[in-house]
Amino acid sequence: MPADLDDPSVVDPALREELRRWVAASLISPAEADAIRAFEARPREPEPRGVPMITEALAYVGAALAAAAAAVLLGDRWSELTPGVRVAAIATGALVALAAGALVRRSSDPAMVRLTSVLWAIATGLFGWLAWLVAFDLLERRGSVPALACGIAITVLGAALYAALRQALQQIALLAGILTTVGASLGDGTDTMLAFWAVGLAWLVLGAVRRLPPDRAAFIGGSVVVLWAPMALTDGGQGVGMWLGLATAVALIVASLALHETVLLGFGTVGVFGYLIRVLVRLFGDTAAMPVALLVAGAIVIAVAVWLARRSTPDVSRSARRSPS
Repeated sequence: MPADLDDPSVVDPALREELRRWVAASLISPAEADAIRAFEARPREPEPRGVPMITEALAYVGAALAAAAAAVLLGDRWSELTPGVRVAAIATGALVALAAGALVRRSSDPAMVRLTSVLWAIATGLFGWLAWLVAFDLLERRGSVPALACGIAITVLGAALYAALRQALQQIALLAGILTTVGASLGDGTDTMLAFWAVGLAWLVLGAVRRLPPDRAAFIGGSVVVLWAPMALTDGGQGVGMWLGLATAVALIVASLALHETVLLGFGTVGVFGYLIRVLVRLFGDTAAMPVALLVAGAIVIAVAVWLARRSTPDVSRSARRSPS
């Protein structure tokens, strides 16, 4: 037993006792025990302090107040400003938010990363607004051109910022830019809603294969789009929207079971409830068969849930029996 194990410089008595037991049991050599003791007794540098939550909250409040002041100042005179002044004002705001985010990003503190994400999301939105103003006010283009310019601007800047900072807000901004571009390109109609649904589906697939971190943001964004697009088809009198929405909701539930993602399960459950009610109302309306149809649908859903629960139980049991513990 080395004498160093009795050295009071070992601050933790429990560690000293553990080292003594390990050496006695020949698990480690006395030299190894001395090395562990020296390593644990070394002076440690203090961990860097993070930004307090109250500081972060006050920073957001201050930024919101400054934005509100600018909105009030410009809002009262916006109609009186020339197109060049409008463009210059929005361009200044976008550049300030972009530069501030770049400066804050030099810190690896989580609070600073969140602040960078917020600033860059604001910059992306202002850049899209700037593109719309240039097309509408300066170039005097009408129709879908301003919206298309806005969507392309948000997509381009959003993609660049998302490549630099893989955060949820940057991913959502990129998705919004793509949807705006698609909508402006195709206009209103069934084709646009189907294109939106396809974009949402692609977003979900990319999230499932881990190409759009953070994955949960991809699942949320994609689920919202694929469930909303068929609803818009339904509102337009297209019966295909209800069936597409119901099939999509069921697919989300199946995908949630395969990927073990509760986010997909939640959206799928809400979607099944909403679209199933729409389907039953369309098929049975105010007839006496409506309550029976609801009861049967509820019984089927419960039966499927019980079947899935029973199907998963043996796997858990087998896993427990195979466990070494």
